[in-house]
Amino acid sequence: MIPKIRTGTLPPLSITISGPGPRVQPRPSSAPKPRAPTPSMRAAGVRRKKKTNKMMMPATLLVAGGLASGVFLQYQNSQAAQKARTDSLAVADSLERVEREARTRGSRIIAGLPAGVNAIIDGKAYRNGDKFVSDTGTYGVQAKERGYDDLYLTFTITPGRTDTLTLTMHETSATPSTPQQQQQQTRQVAVVRAPTDSAEVRLSVMPSHADIFVDGTRIGSGRAVRRLPVGPHTVRYNAPDCETEDRSIMVSKDETQIVPLLTLQCR
Repeated sequence: MIPKIRTGTLPPLSITISGPGPRVQPRPSSAPKPRAPTPSMRAAGVRRKKKTNKMMMPATLLVAGGLASGVFLQYQNSQAAQKARTDSLAVADSLERVEREARTRGSRIIAGLPAGVNAIIDGKAYRNGDKFVSDTGTYGVQAKERGYDDLYLTFTITPGRTDTLTLTMHETSATPSTPQQQQQQTRQVAVVRAPTDSAEVRLSVMPSHADIFVDGTRIGSGRAVRRLPVGPHTVRYNAPDCETEDRSIMVSKDETQIVPLLTLQCR
């Protein structure tokens, strides 16, 4: 049972202040205090951090891979461009070489020799119908055959032209009956045909260690100057690991002859 409370007017309250009252403490703020992170929240935070790191690493690798790929593609493009320039220069050089050869080279077709006889031009053998192609200049030709007088003459190569070189050999009046007589006649012919005059000849070859031979006799290496009798001579250039080259020269009286520089093809 609830008791009844009497209500009514209360008498006024008289308060006497005799001195300073007690200090009033400020009411604490009603703002809620920050909650301490719970183990579940800390675990969640750690997981988020790990997830962020896992996402950043692939992105970094992707950027680095893209940069590397770009550099590689740029290198390939530069190499392709360089190769294209090199090929273009090679084609231009080839065309220029062909044009230069057309301006400076000519040819002669051999004709008039007896059957089976070879003519020696620039150290090589030619028969009827063969074509001799070389640079512009004067060359010597020689041919020997039993029963015919020895043939020695010179001819000129004209640039851009193909002419016929007619080589006529005359039969000897009498053929020696024995080898001794044939050798004696050969020596007599050699004495009659031996030139009495000479001229200076200058020879040069690359590489500089290549040997220079004239008519089978070594006269030097690299560069050589020698006074040779007037008439045809065979010059041989030889060096280790290089292809041997033979050339024929014709020495004229009292005329210094400068043989063009020859470059051997070496391995």
